[in-house]
Amino acid sequence: MSSKILEAKNIYFSYDKKTILEDVSLILEKGDIISLLGENGAGKSTLIKILLGLQIPKDGEVFLHDKNLKSYSHKSIAKQLAYIPQSNNLAFSFSVFEVVLSARISYQSMFSSYSDKDKKITKESLDFLNIIHLKDKLFNELSGGQKQLVLIARALAQGAKTLIMDEPIAGLDYGNCLRLLEQIKILAKQGYTFLKSTHHPEHAFLVSNKVILIKNKKILAQGKTADVLNEKNLKILYNIDISIEKNSHGYNTCIPKFMQKKEINFKKV
Repeated sequence: MSSKILEAKNIYFSYDKKTILEDVSLILEKGDIISLLGENGAGKSTLIKILLGLQIPKDGEVFLHDKNLKSYSHKSIAKQLAYIPQSNNLAFSFSVFEVVLSARISYQSMFSSYSDKDKKITKESLDFLNIIHLKDKLFNELSGGQKQLVLIARALAQGAKTLIMDEPIAGLDYGNCLRLLEQIKILAKQGYTFLKSTHHPEHAFLVSNKVILIKNKKILAQGKTADVLNEKNLKILYNIDISIEKNSHGYNTCIPKFMQKKEINFKKV
């Protein structure tokens, strides 16, 4: 059986006659943690929505398990792909348990209600992420990090084994950011697959086995993290000089080259 989960072939997308993506192709395989990097407006969010069937490309095709995404119903897609959006505020105030339980909607018929099995799966998803203590709290009153964990729990309750995340660490403080990355690594070891957009190359070094770099509507480079995230590509991607060095734990980290310049002493005027 093929390890390929998602494949995009020659994707073109435009909006109001403005080209957003041009000839984009990629493959997401089982067990991958892929980081999608690029400047604001590079088309990362649009590409994510196309992979989920939420946007229709002008040209090109998306395949889910080697079958054209167009041939799947929305319910079928939801059982295989879970979307964790960048924005995590709800229009109405629901409890954490209700938010996670809502993921089971794809398993309901038109007039059915949530079953005991649905509620059990919801509890297990919250338990797995160690946030069961939040179940009665209102979602909109949680911290940014707690909200992201609840959205991951909802994805787990959805039954999907592939999670697609649009800048999941946006707005998180340092501690919650690291906790979220830790949970991604734990879930990957449990058989989950991830594609996530990010603005932080350092996070890709920490958790991702592959990266995709988008520049000027096209894929600049993609492949193994160590091969693709180099000083030359980061210079092209962000137009800034970066030095990549290993820390004491053997992880690569990015250091702006201006930080390596000798300190300049200014005379008091």
